Amino acid sequence: MTTKKVFVLDTNIILYNPNSIYSFKDNIVIIPLIVLEEIDKNKDRLDEAGQNGRTFSRNLSNLIKEYKTIKKGIPLNNGGILKLLSIEDIKEEIVNNTSLELNNKYGDNIILAFCKEYQKIEKDLILVSRDILLRLKGEALGIPCEDYRNDFVEKTKEDFVSTGIKEITVETELDDLYKGKFFLNKEIVDKEDLTLNEFLIVNSSIDSSSGIGRFVGLDKPIKRVDEKRNAFGIKPKNKEQAFALDLLYDKSIDLVILNGPSGVGKSLIVLASALDQIITHKSYNKLIITRSIHPVGGKSQEIGYTPGGKQEKLAPWLACFRDNLEFLLHEDTDLAKEKGAKINRGKEKNSFMLEEYINHGIIEMEAVSYLRGRSIPNSFIIIEEVQNTSVLELKTILTRCASGSKIVLCGDESQIDNIYLDKFNNALSVAIRKFRNYELSGHVELTKGIRSPLATLASKIL
Repeated sequence: MTTKKVFVLDTNIILYNPNSIYSFKDNIVIIPLIVLEEIDKNKDRLDEAGQNGRTFSRNLSNLIKEYKTIKKGIPLNNGGILKLLSIEDIKEEIVNNTSLELNNKYGDNIILAFCKEYQKIEKDLILVSRDILLRLKGEALGIPCEDYRNDFVEKTKEDFVSTGIKEITVETELDDLYKGKFFLNKEIVDKEDLTLNEFLIVNSSIDSSSGIGRFVGLDKPIKRVDEKRNAFGIKPKNKEQAFALDLLYDKSIDLVILNGPSGVGKSLIVLASALDQIITHKSYNKLIITRSIHPVGGKSQEIGYTPGGKQEKLAPWLACFRDNLEFLLHEDTDLAKEKGAKINRGKEKNSFMLEEYINHGIIEMEAVSYLRGRSIPNSFIIIEEVQNTSVLELKTILTRCASGSKIVLCGDESQIDNIYLDKFNNALSVAIRKFRNYELSGHVELTKGIRSPLATLASKIL
């Protein structure tokens, strides 16, 4: 009997991460034939799960061509061994095993029966699945089960995710903070566990004064935050929005992460700052807006199935952006002055102006899948609903970002519609943790609702 652990992978592991076979160090990874059959059924899907299925199929085909030792095991470059074991190899034992009251025509039950039989050969076997009910059934049958946690980042003392905002008290007056000359000593930084680009609400124990700023390093003064900044006619309604705008306007910050429930103003302030920097200050060439295509309810839908051209297909998914953009665009912009005489004023004019900016290539609205393969320089890129994006998909997007571009990730961890993701492994949660304490990134959690009292209450209690 081997001292190595044996991991049996469920289909959803492969569809979530096509490279998951390399996540188990130098142990043995087994993929039952039924899993390959289920991957084959899903690989024609046009969403991310389908793409992952196709990627895994290609990679597996290359491995088999090189080694041609499927049953004995294929050596992996991380020291592990991959085995593809046919259900047919143990079919008679499974069918004759009366201790298992399982319908073997059902994929999950075939996997469970496979594991139960394989335990006779290898007791140190673990079934890895993202399906909670399958894991419960497995545990009931005496099969050790685990969720796939390769890209999780646990909330330990070292990497606990804060809101991006901390309140501290100092035993000194704050005159230097208002002048941009206020430094924090190492003792306070260590005590409060401050990270780069974390926002501070600083209170003085001497005169009860207070101020706000951003921690940018031990050897640098606290960067004061402008609470009255005007972003394309929009002013921050609270400190959280002021903090977000401070990151959005800082050219040295390439990645901004904003999370929070609906109604806190994430989309509006991001779009306002983007238009201001693109149209007014000419800091970026274009605005690219994108989001993952996952409807409420969980099942992914590819836009190719809907009627019309690309923009018509994307219209339902990007309607929220259009509403905000039409609200922000008005006759004061240069392009509006050039085109404004041709149309009526009001919402019709704003809608016309949005189409003009789109036609001129200044504003692009895309689905996430359309960014693959592109290199995007000097652009302001907004990615919404990031909680419905996997880490691998986010990596693909971030690596598209060329010199001079800024990427803004927006999302709400409490509204995950992607059935393959949860609050630990979605791209928003992982990005907050992974990019913590880097000079080129900043994060703020917005919690104060501004849309309406009802929207705020609904976000809290439902």
